[in-house]
Amino acid sequence: MYLERGQIFLKLNKGQESIKDLDKAVMLNSSEKMAYFNRAEAHYLLHELNEAITDLEKCIRLDEKFGKGHYRLAQIALEINHNRANRDICLHLKSALSQGCPEAKPLINKVCR
Repeated sequence: MYLERGQIFLKLNKGQESIKDLDKAVMLNSSEKMAYFNRAEAHYLLHELNEAITDLEKCIRLDEKFGKGHYRLAQIALEINHNRANRDICLHLKSALSQGCPEAKPLINKVCR
């Protein structure tokens, strides 16, 4: 229930409320990757980029084949690095692409040369 309500708050652009519910979802089930993924999105909404990265790292530790998690982690890391890619960012983008996230391809072509 907390995960679902947190997602709804996120869709309503209510980052703080979303984080509160997603914190509870993580407390109740620390192996739920979507709680971390959505909490990362809520942190991003609030311009808390480092916290978003931390949650995305946890998300992909729980499911290394979660392409969308790799992709979002790379996107936010690029934003932090002022669109300068590094080895880790390119690895996350390539993982995203290989795990079914085709939107990573244009970004790979743009920043990973």
